[in-house]
Amino acid sequence: MPFLGRFRDLVRPFAMLTAAALLGSLVEVVASTGMASPAAAAPAPVERVTDRPDRVSALAAARAQGSRVKVDGEGSAVAETFANPDGSLTSEAYAAPAFRRDGAKRDAGRWVPLSAALSGAGTSGHDRPVGRYLAGGGRAGW
Repeated sequence: MPFLGRFRDLVRPFAMLTAAALLGSLVEVVASTGMASPAAAAPAPVERVTDRPDRVSALAAARAQGSRVKVDGEGSAVAETFANPDGSLTSEAYAAPAFRRDGAKRDAGRWVPLSAALSGAGTSGHDRPVGRYLAGGGRAGW
């Protein structure tokens, strides 16, 4: 096996020179692209959001910004769901209806908080969770 010993003795310096050349070229690339500077390594600022239309985008936004994000697509009249920065979900349920569908965005499935304020002339009643009834017990037709 004297041949293998000589072969290793010849290959070892070649391998060391190749590794040194690769390391030198890597240092040049890092220096020329500015990757070594701390300012270049800082992440870009994240746009903060409070709600997203689905679970996947809400989880991604919560993780990126470090705060919980409401999942609009998983809400109901009596509950809302939040995506947390750690990847978990939190549901908050209410004893009475607290949300209604947004009429302008019904297809998007967006739930908005109920409001006690009257809109327009005060006859629309969009924020009421139940139908409209007249004082005498009959149902309003508008």
